[in-house]
Amino acid sequence: MRKQKKLVFCILLLAIVMLISGCMKMHYDVVWNEDNSGTLVITYGMEKTAMEETGQSEDDIRSQMKDNFEGNRDVKIRDYSDEDYVGITATLEIDDLTKSDNEFLDTLKFRYSEEGKIKSYKVTGDFSDDSMEDMGMPMDSLDFKLSIVMPGNIKSHNATEQKGNKLIWDLADGNSKIEAVSEVSAGGGFINILMWVLFALGILLLAAAILLIIVKAQRK
Repeated sequence: MRKQKKLVFCILLLAIVMLISGCMKMHYDVVWNEDNSGTLVITYGMEKTAMEETGQSEDDIRSQMKDNFEGNRDVKIRDYSDEDYVGITATLEIDDLTKSDNEFLDTLKFRYSEEGKIKSYKVTGDFSDDSMEDMGMPMDSLDFKLSIVMPGNIKSHNATEQKGNKLIWDLADGNSKIEAVSEVSAGGGFINILMWVLFALGILLLAAAILLIIVKAQRK
């Protein structure tokens, strides 16, 4: 069997998972820039009611989560909490997603190609064999999501939800295959700006013509 590091398994708190059946939040948010650099924000949270059952404090939970990033000097970690969860967020800046060997992105493949004036960006991934149930945690007890902000115009995707250039996959809902394609047309930005400039000039000329007509009418 092909050995593959998983996006999630190196992060789960196994001891805690064995003790409780509460819900955990695991969100991976990727921003893919046009120059192939990117940002990865990882959010881990434990349901507050489940935390109380373990008898551990928020600091205890966060400390165990932070241990997963020990030795990684490039990561910036902040405490995280919302109405239901307590945990951490970890932010990593990545020079080139297409060449990155970051262990937290091993399940995803980022590909870039350029043909003429068209830059193409494609991301794929497969979470079908990432079974949380093998670890004693049913998938329906997880808030497990992946989001990717794609560069350019999105041409195709199989995400659960799209918000502009942001694609969101609900991985706990059986949406295990990841695929999205976007394109950037070289010079497209200049053309769009030129169109807006011409449109604005047209409005100004129309306003000037109307004003001139009004002035001439008043002089008669």
